[in-house]
Amino acid sequence: MALEVSSAVPSLDKLLKGDWGMDKTVKGELWNLQAELSSMHDFLDDVSSMPPSQLESSVMLRVPQVRELSCAIETRLHSFMEDTFLPGASKRKINHEIATYIKETLIKFMEMHQQYGPYPCRGSLHSTSTWDPGMFAMSPGVSESSLLVGMEGPIAELTNKLSKGDHVSIVGMGGMGKTTLAQAVYGEMKTKGGFDCEAFVFVGLRADMKKVLTNIFDKLHIDIYGHEPDQHQQISQLQNFLVDKRCLFVIDDIWDMETCCFVERVLKGGVGSKLITTTRNLNIAKGVGGVVYTLRPLHPVKAYELLRAKAGAERYEHQFVMVPDKRMLLKCGGVPIAIIMIGRVFVRNQFKGRRRCVGCMSTGRTRAFRYIRKVLSYSFYDLPYNIKQCFLYLSLFPEDHWIEKNMLIWRWVAEGLVPDGLFETGETYFNELLDRCMIQWAVSPLDPSQGGCRVHVLMLDLIRHLSSSENVSTVIGINQQESTSQTGSIHRLAIHKGQNQNTSLEVGDVLSLYACAGSSLPPLRRFKRLRVIDLESCDLSVRDCNL
Repeated sequence: MALEVSSAVPSLDKLLKGDWGMDKTVKGELWNLQAELSSMHDFLDDVSSMPPSQLESSVMLRVPQVRELSCAIETRLHSFMEDTFLPGASKRKINHEIATYIKETLIKFMEMHQQYGPYPCRGSLHSTSTWDPGMFAMSPGVSESSLLVGMEGPIAELTNKLSKGDHVSIVGMGGMGKTTLAQAVYGEMKTKGGFDCEAFVFVGLRADMKKVLTNIFDKLHIDIYGHEPDQHQQISQLQNFLVDKRCLFVIDDIWDMETCCFVERVLKGGVGSKLITTTRNLNIAKGVGGVVYTLRPLHPVKAYELLRAKAGAERYEHQFVMVPDKRMLLKCGGVPIAIIMIGRVFVRNQFKGRRRCVGCMSTGRTRAFRYIRKVLSYSFYDLPYNIKQCFLYLSLFPEDHWIEKNMLIWRWVAEGLVPDGLFETGETYFNELLDRCMIQWAVSPLDPSQGGCRVHVLMLDLIRHLSSSENVSTVIGINQQESTSQTGSIHRLAIHKGQNQNTSLEVGDVLSLYACAGSSLPPLRRFKRLRVIDLESCDLSVRDCNL
């Protein structure tokens, strides 16, 4: 779906609709600019739905130029609006400046098209890569007891629920162990017996339903009738096969409503059949129906047990006790995939005769955490474009920070990230991120009546990485290792508590500023284009804010 230009460049929308004293010629030039910007933001929408590694090099070179030009246009157009309110402002002069700027900008567009050609359509960007986040999971039937540490309770609970009912759906963010739990419950149910057939089927992101159906036929050892039958014929044949059979199914990693409708229509009709589904999206789970079970991060005790089991601590006890595991486990945030990957790194290093301290490996700088970031990133690529921008905005907040819901939504609105500027629309974005397990609901530590959210440490690592690479924000953190770097003009700046003042920062183009109590800020007079400012719990004295 095309992205409305007003959501990408709010100032242009206001200039076109408002009475700013512009003559007809200038308004005509603005409409020409709107057409170019519409194509630009359709392009950014398309590429944001795919991992950078799956895009052609020419596209990757073009993206930052397009993104930076978009931000520059928004900043300049907003300045034109501000100029019209200045005392003694000459409308004739402003009209001339706007017309000149638009002509210069259209020339930049033309030069970019000459260098790269027209914007590619979404279909031509579609990747043929077969990598999918669910590929981390073991093959069905393969058992590894170390992976089940901390899941004993959920396995028993879901097995009991499935014995009494016909369907359970497991929900959780990427890497939480949904597939592992589904495999374990699947194995328990198979042990109980009484099924005519069983099938464990992986779906994955952007699933091809014909391929999914073929996979189900293969698992059930059914010969497909006819020569290249269409999807409806395959569904009809499958329904006829299942009508009088008691079956056990796992449909793993559902991302879309089409698969959800297929499961509801085809696989839930058999008498005595049992179904297990997994998904990252609560709305998908509710759509399929059945008992919904949400996976939570492991308790620190269980997380430590899983690390010891995966690292083979009994064999390497002397080396293992030297690992500063508490700091390492904090980086994992109770997410099994992170703990398992770190355990594997530990074992690999011991086999190679290395005595490296695994706990000193910072997030994002090891293969393990890069892999985890890749698993989580597929949730980001599946988001609608506008919600992507709101999600990346969370990079401005400190780690483990409680974020008040209403404040966050109004900040999205103030930043122009909500196209229609309505709080209710921003609230749907907030709820969508909750349902997709990309943020976690949390009440205020000081007032339980106030609702908000927290961002998981691994998800925040992903947000910071994406925000830095897309120049969405620049974050100056408590530790320089946790700060995102400045890769161009700073548009959004966050300065967290404890960071020494950085007088070298170029803040002239900063549009929004966020600072915590105890932050040391550059003089506010250097922020020439500041439009949104949030000095949370800051002392607004001249001494602290360097007015």
